[in-house]
Amino acid sequence: TGLENMAAEWSQLQVIESKLVSNADSSELDRYLEEFTLAATSLVKHSLDAQFRVKVSENEISCLLTVFDKLIRQSNLVSHKCGGDAVLICLKLLRNLCAGCSRNQKIMIRHVEQIVGFLGNKMELSPDPDGSTNSQIVKTGLQCLGNSCVDNKEGQDAIFGVCKEAFFDKVMQVCERSTCNVCCMILHLCILQNKERCIELCEREFLLTRVVELCNAQDDTSSEWPILLVHELFQNGCLLHILKTLQNLQDKVILVDIFLEKMNVGLDDSTPPSTDKEVWQKQSCDWKGRVTDDDLTAFITEFITLNRHLHDNKVALEEVMKTRECTTESVKIKIEYLKKLILFLSKASSLYHFNLKLQTFENFLETVLDTLALFASLDGTLTSGQHRSTLRDHSAEGEGHPFYSLKCCLIKMIGNLCHENDSNKTTVNRLEGVQLVLNHCAIDHINPCILAWRIGNPYITQWSVWAIRNLCHNHKGNQKILASMERAKILSSEALEEAGLQVQVGEDGKIQVKQK
Repeated sequence: TGLENMAAEWSQLQVIESKLVSNADSSELDRYLEEFTLAATSLVKHSLDAQFRVKVSENEISCLLTVFDKLIRQSNLVSHKCGGDAVLICLKLLRNLCAGCSRNQKIMIRHVEQIVGFLGNKMELSPDPDGSTNSQIVKTGLQCLGNSCVDNKEGQDAIFGVCKEAFFDKVMQVCERSTCNVCCMILHLCILQNKERCIELCEREFLLTRVVELCNAQDDTSSEWPILLVHELFQNGCLLHILKTLQNLQDKVILVDIFLEKMNVGLDDSTPPSTDKEVWQKQSCDWKGRVTDDDLTAFITEFITLNRHLHDNKVALEEVMKTRECTTESVKIKIEYLKKLILFLSKASSLYHFNLKLQTFENFLETVLDTLALFASLDGTLTSGQHRSTLRDHSAEGEGHPFYSLKCCLIKMIGNLCHENDSNKTTVNRLEGVQLVLNHCAIDHINPCILAWRIGNPYITQWSVWAIRNLCHNHKGNQKILASMERAKILSSEALEEAGLQVQVGEDGKIQVKQK
């Protein structure tokens, strides 16, 4: 009985198709269109069944496409409410029929240019509210195109060829977020394992910027497609192209976040790498496929370039250090981007394969030291080894500080970059970096001992000790610097004093903790 009903519904469509003529009066058209919409709505439900989609004949699909063609060719029908409803139900049925059925996809591909042209004209109309018939027509039409090219190279070629010039840009410009996400689905399917198309997409500034912005929609479950699209661009080695095209640093921040998410899966970089080379190599091998050497080079280049701009903004940075707020938007974004880059690169330095590249990259270690010296000069660590603010005063506010844990990541990198690398140890010696690292063997509110921050970096003191250990290992020059240092004094600790304890140095030179 179900099959008979479906056959009757298809027959009804054929009858209605013959009646859809431009010279019919308004009331007659309304009746025909309502009958068509009712019959097609029933078929939409059936078309969710894969067996039904296979059993539908080519003649029946052709009948549906003929109705659709007649509807979109007569503007008076499409602009009419009944006509709009009829077009929408047509597209819903075509969309479902193409899902996982290669035969139906091939039929649809012949009409790609027609559908794209129609959707383009619909978007030329004045923007209408989310959920209106026009918005639903555009979104459903895009879903129809998307289903037509799943696992179908012919469909991908046809759709990308027709849409690539201006259509995708127009969708991203005038449509609401969920429709733009459908557009990202189509783009993702069309560029799969096609580096030429990936590069072509990366050169489209507006389109690429919009895709990256959509990746930041954490509250939108459909934002998976923009992220998958960006991952496909990464997979085809397009990171450098993306960074060259993007003009907004905020978009670059989103990009680094996507990389960090990919890298963080299963990565524990909270402790120093193993000093056993084979163990370190084994711990790192799983991540080689996630980030390429070209990706790493691109982010290193960004970091080195950004470091040059930081010195031009030193006055603004000093203000941020004092007030823990940034009133200049451009500087605020630079700080955020710098933190993301440093976090990414510090994680990369924990992986054996990437650390080897970082160790030999020209001017990278020098830039890391320069950045650490810059921020140490802002908080007084550079000259005194003491911080201007105490843990007791600001421990509750540390996590919200714009520079939170930044120096900790830089010192971690220095330690890893000098691991069994005599050339880098000598570079640090030449640039007076040993003293700089030693000055951070203390705790401050921005690089605290116990971190609650989500990136989970451990103690700055431990990372400083790790760095000093690597700097001095089999390097007489750095060992000599440590040997020449004299004990100066014991820094006061308000926390110990409140507990009734005092620290002093005994006659034998050892530190003693005593009750007051």
